[in-house]
Amino acid sequence: MLQLVTPEDLPRWVPGQLLRTSDGLGWKDISCRTYRYEGLDVQVPPMSQFMIVSYKRGTTRIERRFEGRWTRTECCPGDSTLTTRAQLSHWHWTEPIDVTHVYLPERLV
Repeated sequence: MLQLVTPEDLPRWVPGQLLRTSDGLGWKDISCRTYRYEGLDVQVPPMSQFMIVSYKRGTTRIERRFEGRWTRTECCPGDSTLTTRAQLSHWHWTEPIDVTHVYLPERLV
């Protein structure tokens, strides 16, 4: 059986400074976390939830690999990314960025 990573466990694979969180606010089914990241090269295990990534501060070229295929794009404030659940991914960027993650369970997507 595939082991899926929860949003709370994500920092084990993608270390960053937690700036804000919806933990403890009583939200149901959706959660939110904002992180400050330095440049990283990380392999991310399959997530338990879908994730919307909203870029808040900093501009960087991001390389992402899903299903063996790399994509490259420049991300800056105002950009967003939707990632699927239950899929291994690899991320690489070099500049500091602040991002907000919104986690959505499968049944809502």
